[in-house]
Amino acid sequence: MNINSIIFELKDVIALTIAVASLLGFYFRLKRQLDKLYIHVDELEKKHNESNKSVMEALEENKKDFEKREINLHDRINEVRNDNINSYQKLESKIDIIFNHLSTITSNLAEITGFIRGTSSKRQ
Repeated sequence: MNINSIIFELKDVIALTIAVASLLGFYFRLKRQLDKLYIHVDELEKKHNESNKSVMEALEENKKDFEKREINLHDRINEVRNDNINSYQKLESKIDIIFNHLSTITSNLAEITGFIRGTSSKRQ
């Protein structure tokens, strides 16, 4: 086979043209699909970022709400503790008063008992 002896016929030229056109069509179709995939991936990424943003905002809101409730709970515990301390102090003072009255009653009973014994011993 000699290179000079190769002759292209019309059908060979048409076959090569169709093959080149098919390859170019296949290439551009793949490129179009790839572009669509890039657009789809970008949209998915955008939706993912928006979803992450909304989740983070919800977490921040829940965190603030939790902190607020925690502060309210601590305040309420402190109020109850102070009320208990005040109640304890009031009870302590009332117990002291009752103890003083009991001491007074005991001493008065001792006086009355002594008086009764004294008057009964004078009669005999």
